[in-house]
Amino acid sequence: METPEGNRLITQLKLHLHKEKLKIGHASDGYPITNYYQYSLGVLALCTHEKKIDEHVIHKLLHAEKHGLFRHNSDISVDTEAMAGLAFACLQQQTAFYPHELLAKLNLSLQRVTEKILQAQTSEGAFGNIYSSPLAVQFLIATRTHQKKPECPAAVAALFQSLEQGNFRNALIKSQLLPVFYGKSYLDITHKECQTERGGAEESLVLAAPTPASGKANPQRRIGVQLVVKRPPRRDYLYKQVLYVPLGSSLLDVLKAAERQARVPFTFETQNSLSGPMLTGVMGIKAEAGERKYWKILRAPHSVLDEGGYWERQEMLCALETLPFWRHRYKKGFWPRQLSPGVA
Repeated sequence: METPEGNRLITQLKLHLHKEKLKIGHASDGYPITNYYQYSLGVLALCTHEKKIDEHVIHKLLHAEKHGLFRHNSDISVDTEAMAGLAFACLQQQTAFYPHELLAKLNLSLQRVTEKILQAQTSEGAFGNIYSSPLAVQFLIATRTHQKKPECPAAVAALFQSLEQGNFRNALIKSQLLPVFYGKSYLDITHKECQTERGGAEESLVLAAPTPASGKANPQRRIGVQLVVKRPPRRDYLYKQVLYVPLGSSLLDVLKAAERQARVPFTFETQNSLSGPMLTGVMGIKAEAGERKYWKILRAPHSVLDEGGYWERQEMLCALETLPFWRHRYKKGFWPRQLSPGVA
């Protein structure tokens, strides 16, 4: 990173974090321009390149963790906790940069993040859900917790199983997953060289081709999916229709089917991101970042989707909701997490 281009990036990132800090406010009663996941990622990027970070920037992140601001509705945001935890773990190693008091606060936050992540493990082994697990395991590796706790092997086993089932299709999620299979984390990134890319003899890690997903669309069988669109607190529906789609159709397939049928008009909008298309508008109503409004997608009756998933039955509900700013996040774009091509 010690190049003119690299130094410009570092300067831009420091300026951006300064703006994020100002937006949160002196009393920490505001919120970042983006979200605490991106804020943590910026801190981690500077730290892994051994750049000293404004202590006020660090204190804002410590305050958010201590006061439980990494949440979505009433649920812990495991990926935000993990990303902030990775940043804390990196900062704690830079003892020459920061005073003892700050290092002690970092240690306390690391203990709390570890406890919250371990408590978020599901019966299937995932931390939160399977898509937040790679970062969670990375955090446990970075803090060497994986050597002491049985929860970590169970999570890695769940990740392997999901990989074999073809659940990880997007490059961003894979980039979080690969270090885990090497027993590494983002904290190791500056100590590694890509030997193969530099002409070395090492083989690149090649992921085995995933087995076909059991829910893959079957055009020979069709099912009915009821699509309901609401805008609380209004009680009337913006849209309510039963759509007939191939068995195993993705969420994106269902939305496209609704748009194609002419009986009742239906529109939706997406925005491209590193995680794939993000749902930003339904029936002409757009989610508004400034007002912390977002489109929430549920599988009947009240299950929030981890990813678009394959549809086999029941109904889906699109509801425009407004969250208090301290509970909203835009990890990798808009909620829901992603509408991947072919697998929304």
